[in-house]
Amino acid sequence: MSWAVATVFLNAFAQIVLKFAANQTKTLEDVLPAWWQYSIALLAYGLSVVTWVMALRVLPLSAAYPLMALAFILVPIAGMTIFKESITMPQWGFLILLVFSIVGFALTSDHSDS
Repeated sequence: MSWAVATVFLNAFAQIVLKFAANQTKTLEDVLPAWWQYSIALLAYGLSVVTWVMALRVLPLSAAYPLMALAFILVPIAGMTIFKESITMPQWGFLILLVFSIVGFALTSDHSDS
């Protein structure tokens, strides 16, 4: 399970770094100065592939993959706190629904490897 959680956090981290880079990249000429941010994001994505493979070694895909939805919770909250983006009340409702869905799926999943 810890490998799957690491994958989620690495993916969320990569999205946040990409947003930082995108905020600095207004034109094609701006890409080069932000190369290091794009490189860090790509590295995080690469590491997330490694952690995902490790997670799949110990978890069934049907139990591991729903955990990836945690990124759909972490990234909007990061957008709100780091980038001062807004989350509407309906979006909050759906984020809460997503939390309950992930928890429900985890509680009803057979975590034995088949």
